[in-house]
Amino acid sequence: MKKTIRTSYQPNISDLEKEKQICIDVIENIYQLHKNEANENNKEYALACLADTYRYVPNKFQLIPGRYVRYIDMSNYTDMKVKLGGFLISDNGYSIVYKSERRLVKLNKKHCILFMSITYNEQIRCAIE
Repeated sequence: MKKTIRTSYQPNISDLEKEKQICIDVIENIYQLHKNEANENNKEYALACLADTYRYVPNKFQLIPGRYVRYIDMSNYTDMKVKLGGFLISDNGYSIVYKSERRLVKLNKKHCILFMSITYNEQIRCAIE
């Protein structure tokens, strides 16, 4: 009996503006649930740094190794900050390992909202289509 590992990656971007709008909607919805001053400031920062150059990745999809990831840490609902992240080493479906400046970090996907950088090639592909 052979066992196979199933990997389901997020489909390619077909419309860059649609991806940006999805990212904005996700950020707005996250911070809408827990309103306070700290989260309002975090929401403005998240919209400024994630909306144009990152795409939202639902937890049902695996991240592509080698891509730069950032995430919103939801372990503290009163202060949900955008974390810097790093280059993805591995994703087993439940947790990810990424390389930050000086160390490897293991992160449980259950406690965070993940965003993956949009590459230059994806931007070119969307411009051509």
